[in-house]
Amino acid sequence: MDERFLAAWFQGFTEGIQQLDEEARAAIFGCCAKHCADSFPVALYQRAYEQAGERLSDFFRALDDGYNIETSEVMRNRVYRIQYTRCGCDLYMNKLMHSAELCKCSRLSLLYCLKKVMPERDFTVETEKTILSGGDKCSFQITVL
Repeated sequence: MDERFLAAWFQGFTEGIQQLDEEARAAIFGCCAKHCADSFPVALYQRAYEQAGERLSDFFRALDDGYNIETSEVMRNRVYRIQYTRCGCDLYMNKLMHSAELCKCSRLSLLYCLKKVMPERDFTVETEKTILSGGDKCSFQITVL
């Protein structure tokens, strides 16, 4: 497919997304996050869960294993931080999207992965900083409810 067409199409998509309210953006990015996560990240989270069992500290430590992911425990068994040392989104890496709006998808993908491997638990995921917003890393804070 023509790269110029894709670049133009995704520019239009980005402009359209920016015109939507937060609820509409969440609906679109929620669907995108699910499909993205099912393509690979869920398997990574599932493997970490199988290694760690139900111990959350061990689970987050197991994620910190060479996929440009750094994790830390902020508050024992309650609050964790996941940082991506580089943006792993294919849309960004293939120069199709550069907007920080894309980071909403990453937040929802992270939440989806957590719920997929631990459906009995409830989480919130907050974006702290992202590479597309000018940060040196993408950082998300996870709270276990």
